[in-house]
Amino acid sequence: MKDLNSTDQKKAIAREAITFLKQEFALQSKSVSVMMENAMVLIRIENFICLAEQKIGVEKKEADLLHQLYSKTFDAVKGPFIERVNQIASRKVVSSQIGIDFETKNFLMKFFF
Repeated sequence: MKDLNSTDQKKAIAREAITFLKQEFALQSKSVSVMMENAMVLIRIENFICLAEQKIGVEKKEADLLHQLYSKTFDAVKGPFIERVNQIASRKVVSSQIGIDFETKNFLMKFFF
């Protein structure tokens, strides 16, 4: 098994995340950071949501609706990206989830081994 904290693996996952976001969400490359542990990979994309979504997300009901929309979209297209994470980390992802921080406009992708 590869060292899960290797810089090369983090860089490879960040590159894959940028490609995934560009292809599936039409998002141009922004700041992407990757944190890895034995049990999970966390990918943070800064400034993912637009200013209008940030304003809508102030209200809990609307924030929940936006989160549901992004969760369903992510679930529909995540398969090939998860396969790449599996290959790079030499581990099998058993579950995943996303999160949106409406205050910072950050998007989080979490993959659990």
